[in-house]
Amino acid sequence: MTVIYSNSAERSDAEIHARIDRSELSSFMTAAAQHRLALMKTREVVDEYKRQHGPISEERLERARQRWRDA
Repeated sequence: MTVIYSNSAERSDAEIHARIDRSELSSFMTAAAQHRLALMKTREVVDEYKRQHGPISEERLERARQRWRDA
């Protein structure tokens, strides 16, 4: 059977329902919302840093990436 989706939200919904048991849906959505909020807060921190110090150089980004890999 071929399923045709009209938008990405429907595709996401179908994928979630295919992977997550109905009894786990509420906790899954809560965790997804918490993750999204954490990403939003991180973006706010980065934006504030850029306002105060200007753009982050490629050199600093590479050092951060290396520290992340080494951790």
